[in-house]
Amino acid sequence: MFASLALTALVATTSVSAARLYVSSYDGNITTFNFTKTSNATYSLARIDKNIGCAPNPSWLQIDDMKGNLFCLDENFASTTNASIASLKINKDATGPSLKKVTNITVPASPVHSSIYTSSNGTQLLAVAHYIHALTTYNINPQTATFTLSQKFNFTDAPGPKPQQAVPRPHQVIIDPMKKYFVVPDLGADLIRVFYIDLMTLKIAERPSIPVPKGSGPRHAVFHITPRSSLKAKRGETHLYVLTEISAQILSFNVTYLPNNGGLAMTPIGKAVWAYGSGMGLDAKTAM
Repeated sequence: MFASLALTALVATTSVSAARLYVSSYDGNITTFNFTKTSNATYSLARIDKNIGCAPNPSWLQIDDMKGNLFCLDENFASTTNASIASLKINKDATGPSLKKVTNITVPASPVHSSIYTSSNGTQLLAVAHYIHALTTYNINPQTATFTLSQKFNFTDAPGPKPQQAVPRPHQVIIDPMKKYFVVPDLGADLIRVFYIDLMTLKIAERPSIPVPKGSGPRHAVFHITPRSSLKAKRGETHLYVLTEISAQILSFNVTYLPNNGGLAMTPIGKAVWAYGSGMGLDAKTAM
């Protein structure tokens, strides 16, 4: 089960705040809840309605709250070749259904994660990682929530040595802090893939991938900018933290930008190794 949280304009007074919570589940539904906090720090969760516009197997939800759009990845377990992506409009009024389906399109199998890139002039691109060796992008009309296929990349790199790594398996797509690149952890190929985003055309181009230890299985990653080292520094260092599924580690990299939009350079700076303790959950050991 996956959830996407979007703040809404449902604040009636200064003592009560409310948000909409959208929850997808493999039974075919996207369920909308009101999530309310009162001034005395109590919370309530109330179901509003359900929507089957992303059936049969909705998973990842990607929200654009400014435009009132929700994009849903349907993994469609019954097929090994096709799945779908649905778009829905968010209704923030108190009356009527909370979501209204706009459209859905057939896409390659196993879409598992997405990100929306918004350019300075408001144009948008949806990038989707497919667990069965693919990455796709879609041009979005932010006003109507319609979208069309822009590009598809099929990966044929040699997979890793573990049984879970039979083929390349992109598992996430994130945007770097400078909003110039999509970064894609590939669990099957032991790579961090990098794609440059052309700000004018919204086409993406592959740049050199960053290898990680064989058999580690990178699944998710997050960027972090450290505090400035001095008052003269414009920004701090950019770090990337990568969670590996197979080796159960968090890998840390210092990230620098190559000239002429040539990609990203990543220098390892450490790792946290997670091992199950004796009834105590997870123990972390840091190696620098």
